[in-house]
Amino acid sequence: MSECPHPRGRLTDPDHAGAAATTRKKAAGTKPAPADVTEVEERSLDTYDRIFGVIDGGLSTGEGAA
Repeated sequence: MSECPHPRGRLTDPDHAGAAATTRKKAAGTKPAPADVTEVEERSLDTYDRIFGVIDGGLSTGEGAA
């Protein structure tokens, strides 16, 4: 990483730097949810083809992005 050309070094607002440090400390103590608990919606790829107008019935059918 290159050095900042400013004479005083970094230009980060001290309040922002403090909030970032607090957030990093808080996040470091957490673990992600196990994969078997995390739920995501799965759609057929043709759904996206319709949404983006790749196949007939694109956005003009009233179907939009979720």
